[in-house]
Amino acid sequence: MEDEPRFARQALRAGALAFVLKEAADAELEEAVHAAIAGEPYLNPRLGARVATEPEETTGAPDGLSDRELEVLRLVALGYTNGEIANDLFLSVRTVESHRSHIQHKTGATSRAELVSYAREHGLCG
Repeated sequence: MEDEPRFARQALRAGALAFVLKEAADAELEEAVHAAIAGEPYLNPRLGARVATEPEETTGAPDGLSDRELEVLRLVALGYTNGEIANDLFLSVRTVESHRSHIQHKTGATSRAELVSYAREHGLCG
């Protein structure tokens, strides 16, 4: 496979358990297969070091959130009420509620606390 960290990340996110480079020795390929059979991940050590040290490229908003949804999510995470968010963004409370509903659907969050946690995990609070 390609030795670019982004390809390894994509493969692992898609469910791959092992990622081996084309030039891998037979012993490494065998080790990767055994790890995968055991349900354990395997990543070429040289590539693994690069994956761990190179920053991940960001390609837009997480989970396809719109700019407005990101604004609403950030304010939710900062503790603003729907009314305060509506006032700050010059929206109706119903529109803010609609944005929150879309955000929850896109992120899989089921509560305000989960939205706050999601925002923190994605660096949207500060």
